Amino acid sequence: GSPTGFPPAGLLFRLVLFFLVWYDILVKVSAFGGTDLERENVLIPQADLDRQREFEEKIRGLFAAREAHPAACVDTFGCQQNVADGQKLMGMLEASGFTLTQDPKEADLVLLNTCAIREHAEDRVFGNLGALTHTKKENPEQVICLCGCMAQEPRVSERIKKSYPHVDLVSVSYTHLRA
Repeated sequence: GSPTGFPPAGLLFRLVLFFLVWYDILVKVSAFGGTDLERENVLIPQADLDRQREFEEKIRGLFAAREAHPAACVDTFGCQQNVADGQKLMGMLEASGFTLTQDPKEADLVLLNTCAIREHAEDRVFGNLGALTHTKKENPEQVICLCGCMAQEPRVSERIKKSYPHVDLVSVSYTHLRA
């Protein structure tokens, strides 16, 4: 089982998928408006923000009811926008009842927030994915996810499918999700 007594990976996997969809909807729209590619005045409707907070409270309640203390490790690679997005992801996870750790060995959830712009960052991501093979062997319930613009590259998805079978989820933009 998990070092923190967290519920089975199936539940954590569904929660992570939920987070990554909301990440794409809420987090990638910067506080100043727009996305990385277009800087327009975009405001997130208050109803969407309220709904996100409701989900965070429900997830926190679920963890409390199960006396679960899940830990998450969010590792960010690449550009400054990704650093800001990583901070927002960590805030959402904490609001949902996760504690944060910098050690993937201690984590029930490992989330790699990636950037496709810098080749060095991409090389580091693949190196870290390889190292996570060991944490997954020690904790088979651990959920390993890749998100960010690197995850949206088809060649990256194919490489991960072939070479990194321990990765549970490669999140692409919710507008690109395929069944």
